[in-house]
Amino acid sequence: MTAKLKYRLALTMLVVAVVGAGNAQAQPWTTVGSTGTVDDGDLHEVSLSNGVAAFRSDAPDRAYGYVRYPVRFVEESIFADCADESIMRVTYSDNGPDSRVLLRLKRVEIFGRTTTLATFDSNTWESSANGGFRTNSIRLHDIPFDFDRNAYFIEAFLAKYGPTGNPKLLKIHLANDIDLCIPR
Repeated sequence: MTAKLKYRLALTMLVVAVVGAGNAQAQPWTTVGSTGTVDDGDLHEVSLSNGVAAFRSDAPDRAYGYVRYPVRFVEESIFADCADESIMRVTYSDNGPDSRVLLRLKRVEIFGRTTTLATFDSNTWESSANGGFRTNSIRLHDIPFDFDRNAYFIEAFLAKYGPTGNPKLLKIHLANDIDLCIPR
């Protein structure tokens, strides 16, 4: 191989490596509402089906339910890069004052202490009177995920405060905010 050909080959490999690394994005952690674990005491009121966590049609006018979702480490995930620019994106339905969807990202330390790291509250945004799904996000400012020493889960609290309440949880997504992420 001539020196000129070796140079071109090396240059081509470098361009491919740089472009490939620039296009590689961290994989998000995501789940749908129906994959959670309902508290035993709420099983008669909360339904998990067709991707959605919601109240059963026979739930009382005032009902509350907890559903938990384990956050698992994903190789090449958001947890490896740009943790300070991560977001929690939630797709949910909150149809008015009788409805609420509240999510808390929690960390369980090796010795058992549980800490709330972030909170998503559907009451922060305008409700959808027609009960349609909407997606909103919160920033997870400077939350270092350390899966060697901690476990993480999201606790969803669904509240039906009156006869018209119909809260639903469709999807939870932890990801980098691509617009803000500068890989380390």
